[in-house]
Amino acid sequence: MARDYALPPERPIRPRCAISRGAVSMMSKNEAEAESVRLRRRAEERMAEHARTAASQSISDTRRMIHELEFHQVELELQNEELRRAREELEANYDELYDFAPVGYFTLGCHGDIEKANLTGAGMLGQPRAWLLSRRFATFVSPESLPSFNDFLSRITGGYEKESCLVTLIKGGNTRVSAYIEATGVGPDSSCRAVVVDITSAEQARSALREAEERLKLALAASGMGVWEWECDTGDFYWSPECLMIFGVDCFCPTRETLAQLLHPDDALRVTSIVSQALAEGKEQSAECRIIRPNGEVVWIFARGQVQYDSDGKPLRLIGIAQDITERKRAGQKASSEPVNNIPSGAASLVASPTNLPSLDP
Repeated sequence: MARDYALPPERPIRPRCAISRGAVSMMSKNEAEAESVRLRRRAEERMAEHARTAASQSISDTRRMIHELEFHQVELELQNEELRRAREELEANYDELYDFAPVGYFTLGCHGDIEKANLTGAGMLGQPRAWLLSRRFATFVSPESLPSFNDFLSRITGGYEKESCLVTLIKGGNTRVSAYIEATGVGPDSSCRAVVVDITSAEQARSALREAEERLKLALAASGMGVWEWECDTGDFYWSPECLMIFGVDCFCPTRETLAQLLHPDDALRVTSIVSQALAEGKEQSAECRIIRPNGEVVWIFARGQVQYDSDGKPLRLIGIAQDITERKRAGQKASSEPVNNIPSGAASLVASPTNLPSLDP
């Protein structure tokens, strides 16, 4: 008898492809994770490489920058050395110029105490420079000049303008020195720098000139002579007071025209001739002529003068003297019975003098 065999129930058979998709899916996930790990590792490696490269570049840049800074530092040090050397030279030159300047330099405090002085200034006071420091400048000023100096110092400390004064200093306790002091005001709380100039020689020269002028005035007054001067270019005249007295005028500014009026008409041509001769030859000329004073009085004068030239040989001026010789002429008239108003036959031509020359064109 045939047996019936029952087949077991059919199980659903998974398609082969379904297993493959699952495996593939699992494999893809694992691979993705592995790929992710691999990519991360590569990224980390690249980051590390970038870091090493950056570090290397940073170190290189830093070294280059340090090198540049060191180079610039050396340059600055060299420049600083040059500047220091130049400053030292300037200071040395300044000190030399300061100490050996032809004038005295003083730095004075607000009360006139000496804070600094150069060698020339110390020499003016006749004391060592170190000894002068902190001492009052006024102690070296003569008593008669002290009010002037104190007033000068008060103006300096009270304002900001340039001030000056003339004083007499006492050098070394007994030698008098004439000095000109100049400084600019700096206010009450600052020191000032004063320039002191020794004008003793100039004052002595002026004094000698004044004495010489006084002696000349006495000599001219005793001899009755006057001094005149005529500038050729400008036509300006100078007459001394004695000249004014000789011509009989009190206040007079002579010109060619006014001088022509004072000359005697009979002597005008001779004066013209002598002026031309003086200018042409440049020799000293002297002559006697008559003038007519404003009051109508006729006076005989003797004039002597000469031409002065510039470096190019051009006439600059005529200078000379004039003297009233009327009394001498009258005495000669009495002796010879010759009329006073007649011109002696041997009279010399009149000197080129502003007194008479200006009135005529040479």
